[in-house]
Amino acid sequence: MSHHVYFIECKEYIKIGFASGSLESRLSVLQVGSPFKLKILGSISCDCDRKHPPTLGKQRTCKVESELHAKFLHLQVKNIKNECEWFSGTTELREYIDEHADLYVDLNEQHARSYLMIN
Repeated sequence: MSHHVYFIECKEYIKIGFASGSLESRLSVLQVGSPFKLKILGSISCDCDRKHPPTLGKQRTCKVESELHAKFLHLQVKNIKNECEWFSGTTELREYIDEHADLYVDLNEQHARSYLMIN
């Protein structure tokens, strides 16, 4: 099973999260709870399977995901518990994604664009 730390965009925010399995499946789950269109920007493959010990009473975490949350803590959008996987989509974060993540190509969207260009 594949494991990824993903970057999903919603308006001016970017979620840094962990998925085991398909990015499309994870996007579908998140999209159900969002009134806005979500878009996968990219992902980093990892061998993490969330077996790292929990921190501060939280669920077990992926080391790569935790490191990225710490790296971009200054951009984190806080919720009532002062924890969140959403970050301001600044140039700094977007440049990091461009440099380090495997870019995601939505084949359905690309196919639709090609169809429109042909017709």
